[in-house]
Amino acid sequence: MTAIIDAAELQGWMREQRRFTLIDVLPEEYFHAQRLPGARRASVYEVTFLNQVGALGISPDGPVVLYGAGNGSLDSAVAAEKLERAGFRQIYDFRGGRAAWAQSGATFEGDGSLPSAPRTPEDRRYSVNPDKSTLEWIGRNLNTTHRGTIRIDRGHVSIAGGELAGGQVALDMRSIQNSNLENPAMRQMLEAHLKSDDFFDVQRHPVAELKILSAKRIPQATPGAPNYDMTAQLTVKGVSRSIAYPAIVSLAADGALTTVAQIEIDRTQWNVRYGSGHFFQMLGKHLVNDAITLLAKIVAE
Repeated sequence: MTAIIDAAELQGWMREQRRFTLIDVLPEEYFHAQRLPGARRASVYEVTFLNQVGALGISPDGPVVLYGAGNGSLDSAVAAEKLERAGFRQIYDFRGGRAAWAQSGATFEGDGSLPSAPRTPEDRRYSVNPDKSTLEWIGRNLNTTHRGTIRIDRGHVSIAGGELAGGQVALDMRSIQNSNLENPAMRQMLEAHLKSDDFFDVQRHPVAELKILSAKRIPQATPGAPNYDMTAQLTVKGVSRSIAYPAIVSLAADGALTTVAQIEIDRTQWNVRYGSGHFFQMLGKHLVNDAITLLAKIVAE
């Protein structure tokens, strides 16, 4: 069983020079920047966590104290569960972690170079980088899922008052490619079909467009979860319709603005009706789901 200890108890153990192994379970960059005195490192976020603990040369019978970020982070609790399953018998979870240690006024070791907090993007118009941006599509029927890409040709994203204020991207529909079929002939046949007037009619409609109409920040969004609710206008085959979807908008260390989103659309709303059971009967094996998934990553610099 794992026992929970607090900062005062851990400080008492240190004053008594009690024998135990203190393990910081956070990533390496945080360990080198700031750690509790005498701590050793084994990151619970790495698949080699137990191997890292083993490399410390400690006995499963000896006392181990684990700590992480604190403030409700589950890092040390997860590490404790892993050590329990691995047969460790004296596990202590300093659940308050770095946050409680700092609040107690105790000192840290390390070079102090903590990773910087996310910056607010500069108010300006960012130009989309087509070589770093991607758009993946996923289409399905009852038995098959096809995947592929469409090239993002150009565009821009605007920031005003530190918030996403608008943007627009052009999609080169002539660039439609399939990525899951291994047979070259079958792949070329599918790509030609998608480019034909059965689907996207790229000869007459070579460009599609996604234009951001509004972006509303999601309060208290956590890292890795959508932080904006987006409303946009999607134009395909000359048809423009409003769509809504959540997105993650972040600023990279190099200053690039990245927007990531999963967009679900009903293709028939843009007159892409081939194989749709909404418009045709007796389709047999030619039935194609109406829903298409778009996985967009837009990098603007």
